[in-house]
Amino acid sequence: DTGEQKSDTKYIFGPLIDANPTHPDTVLTAMHFVDSFVKSHGKSNTEIVSDMNIFRITSMIKWSDPEQWKHIIIRPGACIH
Repeated sequence: DTGEQKSDTKYIFGPLIDANPTHPDTVLTAMHFVDSFVKSHGKSNTEIVSDMNIFRITSMIKWSDPEQWKHIIIRPGACIH
């Protein structure tokens, strides 16, 4: 071990599902997909950054079952480069 700090790994996804992006079923499907993908790469926490409409729905889903989604970190925002 050289004592070097490793940087965070970032995964960026575009549209995953050909459906209304603010429909709760679409958001739930995307949350399940991203969670499994991140876990399959050995990560324990998943951070989801989205616009306010999707953030609101993601929050409602997380609040509906806090135990299932306790390792999901949600933040409002957008990636603009």
